[in-house]
Amino acid sequence: MDQEHGIDSGSAQHIESKAARLSLSNGGSTYPFEDVTSLLDVATKGMKVGQLVQVPTFSLFDAMCAIVIMDPKMDTGMTVDDPTTTQYDVNRLIDPKEFIWIFDNILIGKMTWLSGHALSQTLLTSCYVLRLMEIDLETEMTEDSLRQQSLKDPRTSSPPPQFAGLVLKSCVLAIVKSCALIWTEMRKAQVYEEEDFMTNKFGASFYDSFPLGSLIAMLDRAEVWMEDVGARWIHVVYEAEEATRIVAGIMSRISYSRLSFMALYQVVGVNQVTAPKCAMFPQALDRLAMVRDQVKDLRSTSDLGIKLESAFDHTVHRKLVTNTPPRAIALLTMTETFDQLEEMCKDLLFIGQAFSFPDSTSLVNFFIQFGRKKPTPGAFSRSILQTVLYDERIIMGTRPVHRVVLDHIRETLNPPAWIFDNFEYCQSKLDGVPTPTPESAAASGLEFIPELPEDEDDENRGLSLLKRQINAKAVMFVEKATKPFVDTLQIMGQNPSRQRRNLRKIVLLWETLQTEAEGFDEEIHFVEDEVRRLDAGADISKDELEQPGRMKRYYFVSWTYQMKLWVMEWMLLLGAQLELYSLFEYPMIYSFVDCVFETHAQHARRIRYILAADAEEEKELQERDARALKKKNKNKKKKKKKKTSLGQNTLDLEEGEEGEGDGEEDTMLATATSSSSTLSNASQSASAQKSSASSLPLRNLRPAIEVTELMTIAQLGLNRGVYQIMCALIKVGHMSLRPPHLESHGLNDLRTLFEHRFKAFRELASPELLTFEEFERRTRCEGVDALDILAHATERFNETASFLEQLQGVSAADARIELCENEWRLDVKSMAKLCIASKISIAAIQKDGRFLELREFTIESRRKKALQSAVMAKGKSKKPVAPVLLKDTLQGQVLEPGVYKAPKRHVQLDWKYHPWWPAISLS
Repeated sequence: MDQEHGIDSGSAQHIESKAARLSLSNGGSTYPFEDVTSLLDVATKGMKVGQLVQVPTFSLFDAMCAIVIMDPKMDTGMTVDDPTTTQYDVNRLIDPKEFIWIFDNILIGKMTWLSGHALSQTLLTSCYVLRLMEIDLETEMTEDSLRQQSLKDPRTSSPPPQFAGLVLKSCVLAIVKSCALIWTEMRKAQVYEEEDFMTNKFGASFYDSFPLGSLIAMLDRAEVWMEDVGARWIHVVYEAEEATRIVAGIMSRISYSRLSFMALYQVVGVNQVTAPKCAMFPQALDRLAMVRDQVKDLRSTSDLGIKLESAFDHTVHRKLVTNTPPRAIALLTMTETFDQLEEMCKDLLFIGQAFSFPDSTSLVNFFIQFGRKKPTPGAFSRSILQTVLYDERIIMGTRPVHRVVLDHIRETLNPPAWIFDNFEYCQSKLDGVPTPTPESAAASGLEFIPELPEDEDDENRGLSLLKRQINAKAVMFVEKATKPFVDTLQIMGQNPSRQRRNLRKIVLLWETLQTEAEGFDEEIHFVEDEVRRLDAGADISKDELEQPGRMKRYYFVSWTYQMKLWVMEWMLLLGAQLELYSLFEYPMIYSFVDCVFETHAQHARRIRYILAADAEEEKELQERDARALKKKNKNKKKKKKKKTSLGQNTLDLEEGEEGEGDGEEDTMLATATSSSSTLSNASQSASAQKSSASSLPLRNLRPAIEVTELMTIAQLGLNRGVYQIMCALIKVGHMSLRPPHLESHGLNDLRTLFEHRFKAFRELASPELLTFEEFERRTRCEGVDALDILAHATERFNETASFLEQLQGVSAADARIELCENEWRLDVKSMAKLCIASKISIAAIQKDGRFLELREFTIESRRKKALQSAVMAKGKSKKPVAPVLLKDTLQGQVLEPGVYKAPKRHVQLDWKYHPWWPAISLS
């Protein structure tokens, strides 16, 4: 460095010459380095913070290569090549216990690779993986050789070559080819490169050209050899109990290798060309269950392995990549490996059961629970879910996407059936458009309308035309809703960090769709008014059509709004799950979420009221139809009595003619009933099912919306309780909205931070968002002391616990959780545990020194108030004395945190009960 940086050129030359004289050999040291710490201390003594000693040619690449991590697994300079070291012999004889250890450590490398690390540092460190085809060690063991082994000392007996040449080779080959299947799936870009997974193979071979049939034959031969010869050899060499465990361990590893490869082959479905990508997935479920059971056997025998460290070369990345140090790595432990294997099998089984989803709501609930699973599903499971979810406009390989979206809309408020008349016809027209985008559909919307009957009068013809236009627009709306709907489900299959990032974008898509839904619902209301006017008489006024107390049914807005509210809640609470917020921000976040939950609960309550009103209308309609049918039957009996005097032939003839007439009357009655019940959702659902044969039967909607409302209220209670605890802690000074470390840097503008946190919702027209002034007013809780706030929080947790108890008794069918019942109920239990933990925390917080001071002051103020009231009652004072109110006494000193004698304590957030809401305590 020059004089400007504090070191002259002479000193720099001295340092360079001194470094050049450092020897790279240091006797018997493991790593031939010399400690230069003292030299660097002397050289940098005159430097200031931020200065750097470097030569002019020193580049960023040189800086990266100069990093010393002091770990031979990743630092390319820590291990120096020894020319005398011989390459590991993959054809050496291995002991059965060594086979178990090698196999298990290859699994460790595989699962560490699946967790996001490079192949060069994980799976490819195994010499058997890199040089598998060099193994040529397999001879037949005769009865004589087996008998000779029994005469030898077990400690000196040579193991048969088949343990390496047949058993190990076939098992390792199955693992490597399983990794090839996984690599093929990950290359579909369903997950994020470098963020979730590293697909770089570093030029290594996964033996793709090796035939599948040959692999299965090798595994079968290895299993037969073990049952026939290998097991007998092990029983000769080892004690009976230990030999039994060794044989079981080897057999379970052979079985695992075969089952896991075949299951992954069916899950990935690499050879499927014409069939959907997930066509073979359901066939893999039985094998996946067996693989999960096999992992338990692997775990129970993993302690038998004997370490053979030379079989793994942790410097192999130096031959596969450049000299730049790779990323840091910590290989999984044996326990973590088996845990991840079991979790991967469970996740794939969880995905597999969603293929036969009973309805769209159950499918959406399944994706919600998948996105909230703990631990988070691995990258491979999430990639598989993305693959099977949506392919060629088919959902889960079974149903068209437009049908799933349509059914999910119908499962919210069940719009009238006539809206979806000719849906399949219009959809086929839309599918015929070369590029079926919403723009092209809107441009040719009238082409979708079927031709009208010629025998209709002008007034009915005009109404029919309006209905047909609504039919076409319903198809176009469903087409526009496909993208936000599918994108929302796909986001649930991403890692939590990516979920939150993409939810910020998807909420704007739902806002745009809601705007279009509002206009569409208004058009539907206009047609419904026209139908009522025709039924009641053409001269009736619009005001007379209005039914007092009847709520308007905003069918498509209700569905869109509910999805948007759910996305908002998910995005905000994911930030808490990822711990993205600072401690002082949590009151702000939970205050905002409180408003969203409250709006969601009101929306669910409105839907429930409408469904209840529809049920009453349906009941009245059924009673009216029953009375009409009863009257008709009476008339028929009267006609039959008049005809009894006629001859038998005449009677038969008349009865036949009457039957035909009855059929016509039934048709007319059904037509009249259908016309008068246009606004009855229950009778319309049956018509909707007839007009759309591919739809699943529409189940009763009321239990599902009741569960949704109850769950939303419970979440609102949890959120509000946690928020109230924080408000109480702010009251006494244990928490602050403007921490000192921000004020010291001039970053105490809480309003700017508030606007930044919620800027993703700034462009939303609804719901009405929490303003900064309202947030401050809520958090201050003027007129209420901290003890009363804690009391309110306790009541809130008690109410929430009762709601959660009701949810635990709900059936899976009513809650639409058939696909994810266990996960849903575990979430409810975790919220119930949080209620209990929070009440215990409140009891502990109330014993804090500052709260005790507040309690004493409150008791004293109330005593004074009671004394003054007593004095006034006795009439000793003619002039009434103003009572000392609690809020007045607290405004002077107690509300100021600085006047408390008890010290300020640190607030701790414990997330072990639920990832969205913490249990709060003081330390």
